[in-house]
Amino acid sequence: MWPRPVCIEYGQHDDSTPPEWHQRAWGKVSQFASAWNMTDNVVRDHFYGEHEIHAIGTIDFLNHWLRPDLPAGRDYADRVEHNPPDAKEAATDSAESLPYVTNALDSGKLNLVQGTFYVSRVNPVLSGIAVKASRVENPGDLLMVFGSHSGAADLGRVRITAQSIARLEAHWVEVKVPVERLDPEKLYYLEARAESGELPDDYYILYGPRPLGGKCYPPEFPWAFHVLSAARPIPSGNSRQGATPSIP
Repeated sequence: MWPRPVCIEYGQHDDSTPPEWHQRAWGKVSQFASAWNMTDNVVRDHFYGEHEIHAIGTIDFLNHWLRPDLPAGRDYADRVEHNPPDAKEAATDSAESLPYVTNALDSGKLNLVQGTFYVSRVNPVLSGIAVKASRVENPGDLLMVFGSHSGAADLGRVRITAQSIARLEAHWVEVKVPVERLDPEKLYYLEARAESGELPDDYYILYGPRPLGGKCYPPEFPWAFHVLSAARPIPSGNSRQGATPSIP
């Protein structure tokens, strides 16, 4: 199947594949992917679980390559009739039957959330992202960073004021960045954190679809999001390279 795109699911506690064996094999695969300049085509969904289907990163991967007309995104709207009415109750994530999971996001470094996204081949433009979130009490502003590789901020830094995010009610929050034409075959990177605030008093709640098996913890929490694209593709000559709006 090489060099076609491939996604590997791996549960950290899979008895059939010890972690040492997996890391050794993944290291070899990563070397091949790097040599062939295919690091965005060979991806891994590493989660906390056993020998089971996770269906988070793999669904993202299949959508990327089998539905190239659509930009990246995931949600649980087709699994639930309404959003959770109480964010504090949802944050405990006590009901395993619920179709969504939640993550409490405060200013702690261990609680930041990261992820990857891609743009549509039909309209390969990034103008922002929408995330499903709510607020508990009064955390600092929600800070989001967009980059062309992990740890980068060359696609934008955005501050969302806490007052613009509803308290105790999940809803879509739109985050806009300067319009950029991107490569639809590449993966790009996203990070979110709270400027201030600590559990259990002041924090945000991020929502996402429940995995079929296993669990995800920060920074790999499977948050619900949708990539936003400009209404019409922009000419390639108008693409702004390396623009990094700073957070005031």
